Amino acid sequence: MRVYYSFLIVIFSLLLSANAMAMMANELTVGLLKTDSTAEKKYLSLLQQVYPNHKITVQRSDNASVLLEKLIKYDIDLILPWQPYIYKNVLQSFNSVSTTEKVILSYSPNLEFNQTTEMKQFKFGMVGDVDTQNIKGLDDNVVQVPSFQAGLSLVNKKQLDGIIHYVSDAKTTENNLSQLALLPAKNNVVAFSKTIIGRQLKDQFDASLNRQSYPVIQDQRPLFTIYLSGKTSDDNYDLTHYTSLILSSIGGYNISLEWMNNATEYFNSAGANNSCVMTMLKTPERLQKFDFSESINLTLGQRLYSLTPIPSPEPISLTTLINQSVDLRLGFGATRSYGDKLDDEISNLLFKNKMAYDSSHQVLLKHFANKKFELLITYPYDFMHFDVQEKMYSYEVQNSPKFIEGYLMCGRSDLSNQFLKQFDHALTELTQYKQFFDSQLQYLPKSEYTLFAKYFKQIYK
Repeated sequence: MRVYYSFLIVIFSLLLSANAMAMMANELTVGLLKTDSTAEKKYLSLLQQVYPNHKITVQRSDNASVLLEKLIKYDIDLILPWQPYIYKNVLQSFNSVSTTEKVILSYSPNLEFNQTTEMKQFKFGMVGDVDTQNIKGLDDNVVQVPSFQAGLSLVNKKQLDGIIHYVSDAKTTENNLSQLALLPAKNNVVAFSKTIIGRQLKDQFDASLNRQSYPVIQDQRPLFTIYLSGKTSDDNYDLTHYTSLILSSIGGYNISLEWMNNATEYFNSAGANNSCVMTMLKTPERLQKFDFSESINLTLGQRLYSLTPIPSPEPISLTTLINQSVDLRLGFGATRSYGDKLDDEISNLLFKNKMAYDSSHQVLLKHFANKKFELLITYPYDFMHFDVQEKMYSYEVQNSPKFIEGYLMCGRSDLSNQFLKQFDHALTELTQYKQFFDSQLQYLPKSEYTLFAKYFKQIYK
């Protein structure tokens, strides 16, 4: 009898657990990005129609990155409204739930604004609830204005330098104002976690909006594969905001992301003809077999860093500089290549003028900051992860490129050629937006922003 009762208790416990799991399965936790009350009611009403048997709870945030992290950790089930960026760990609804208009800056013609303008030195009025977190330099210098006309009045009184607004808020040509495109228009979607449950929720959402029962409608867009170089399928990796911005601007294609684990195998594979690889360099060998897009990104080349000013014209010759200042010492990585010509220069320096370190690059930066040597050649990006308290001076150095351009490299086939044409067209439009410039600054220390802007203008005229 005691065994029988124990058996009943186990069964009862299992039933309770199953019931609790069923209740949990019918709970839907929604990450809701900051929006107005009317739009919020619309979104929640839509979700209630799509998931009528679910209890919906809401977590609100004005930070998309915060909600994205919660989605990937399974703390929430979906996010809306979500601007369509391509992430490895995120699924997106096939249908859009709303549209975000193009965002522009209207300003007086006697000012000069372009994609590289540093915004923090100006004061702006903002019409409505515009999400400008992807534009640098907009914070305490932005005030809310009730309408475009109210902002225009303050501009005319020289109390504001410009007005940030959605394109439909004003016909700026009638007001003799100039325009700078800040953010492109987006069709907002719903983001789901890339899990079994996330995929089920996505399929149910797409089927409901298309008034179809399962199976959900098939994506009719042609599938196109883009490989990410320098990553493996084992990496916990999502696209940077910048890369995702570029890829999400391509309409008409269902883009599949893959990892190029072995470059040599990829170059020699048959699949290379019908795919592309992100952020590749042009070489004579590759140009014989592949086609390349317009420049998709710009990276500053190696610079010569010094803790004291160098009174020499740029680009500086390392050999000439040390011959003129015989007490200077260059710190360098013993196993690192700085390019063939610079490697030769370094090898020909006198022993007393160089210090080799067979250690991590972070250690080399630390020794430089501690004044173990006076000169260092490295990429500006390296200082993003290491703060040198001393004032540094950076210079263009001979025998090293000023900047490096990255491209989309595509195989030669009708499919790839058609994709590349559409990609270049979308890229040309995207380069006109300030977001395109600002999104690349995340890879640079602030001290190099001005230099980057100079080279940016040379490439994207």
